[in-house]
Amino acid sequence: IEARRGVFVSDYRTSGSFALLSSLLSYSGGNLDPAFTQSMLEMRLLVEIETARLAALQRSAEHLARFEQILQIEANVPRENGALTELDFSFHLLTAIASGNLVYPLILNSFKKVYTHLTGRFFQQYGQTAVVDEVFTLHRRLVSAIDARGGPEAAAVMAEMLRHGERFLKQIP
Repeated sequence: IEARRGVFVSDYRTSGSFALLSSLLSYSGGNLDPAFTQSMLEMRLLVEIETARLAALQRSAEHLARFEQILQIEANVPRENGALTELDFSFHLLTAIASGNLVYPLILNSFKKVYTHLTGRFFQQYGQTAVVDEVFTLHRRLVSAIDARGGPEAAAVMAEMLRHGERFLKQIP
């Protein structure tokens, strides 16, 4: 808004922020444009593959202990949407924290609302199926690669995990 000139619409791609993304999600009732959802999945792939690679190189004993706690909870968690969604977000956030990069956890936290919306739909649809069993298997494989300080292996497992989720998420109407 410019005084005595009028109101101008900005191109969100040149002036938007994470706050705008969150607002768009709230305004649309959680239903994002398919192209926007695809863009989110592509960005997530890029960022999270790198967090996994770095986590394998930078992780501490404390990070490994926290990963093991999450894996233990996964083994016993009730297969309800909310519990699975929060647990999955905690796993991915811990991977970002273990990366040692101070910005990656901030990015994930900034996208939490969008992230949990997408994963919530995934877990609502597949929570009681072998699809989620595969997610938990991939989590264990990723922790193993991080424990072994296998950066390339951790990156490959994260890529496999995200592509697995994307493949099934795209099947939800």
